[in-house]
Amino acid sequence: DDVILLKGADTPSSPRNHLPSTVRSVTREGTLMRVELDCGFRLAALLTRQACEELTLKPGDRVVALVKAPNIHLIPR
Repeated sequence: DDVILLKGADTPSSPRNHLPSTVRSVTREGTLMRVELDCGFRLAALLTRQACEELTLKPGDRVVALVKAPNIHLIPR
């Protein structure tokens, strides 16, 4: 629920943080699929296998990651 991925044309949505991204990898993580993204920084999203199949996600794909403001956390280096 923290990161939503869109592929293709813009779709109206409530999250205000739209991060154009490139898929770096798609790997199985238990019953979910972990999608590693590059949006100027590293970001990961966990999706159901069905969602990955419907989006036909693969490395190199351009997507938009949507993140609602309450789900953004700053972590000091």
